[in-house]
Amino acid sequence: MPVILAIIQTLNVDILWLGVFVAVICTIALLTPPVGLSVYAVASVSGISSGASPEELL
Repeated sequence: MPVILAIIQTLNVDILWLGVFVAVICTIALLTPPVGLSVYAVASVSGISSGASPEELL
């Protein structure tokens, strides 16, 4: 992280906005395949297939 922070400060990017951007990207990564860990966790708890179509979920 110190290397990335030095690069970000050199480019004059606000650290707060970098944190917001990283948080949003991590949230999107947890929700979308192929990594979609949140999708697999909810699917295992609810008993619905992770590949279920939206019609099956409604």
